[in-house]
Amino acid sequence: MTIFPKEKKDKDVLGKAKATIMELFIYYLHESQYKKTHDVQINTNKSIGEIDIVLKNKSEVRIIECKVNPNNCSSLKEEYNKVLTKLQTFEQTEKICEFWFWFPPSDKNIQYLKTNNVSYTILSKRPEDNPLLKGIALSNIKFIMEHII
Repeated sequence: MTIFPKEKKDKDVLGKAKATIMELFIYYLHESQYKKTHDVQINTNKSIGEIDIVLKNKSEVRIIECKVNPNNCSSLKEEYNKVLTKLQTFEQTEKICEFWFWFPPSDKNIQYLKTNNVSYTILSKRPEDNPLLKGIALSNIKFIMEHII
């Protein structure tokens, strides 16, 4: 058994807490917008691997993968391929993958997403073109994401 220094454990716990806060926030945004037309779920289908957020109705399924800092994951391409595999388990004909980040991805990752026509939102950049964020204050979440180490 490996013993980690308390500081390492604290960082791991804080990282997981930030991810959970972000997932809950994104779930809230989508649930309040789509609850009349879609079934919106968070952290579902553990049998095929965790799905952060899924929206589905009779014809469409949308999986949203949330990453606080996409530059900390080993490969965004691998993450995208995992989501594509999970999408194939749904019967709906329209299958959509979407990423939501707090920190911006690297230029290489942005290029990969654009090349593959993958929709993504960078919360910290407060995209004006995303109607889900209209009128939503991000100051409290920003404090947690950027100032608590």
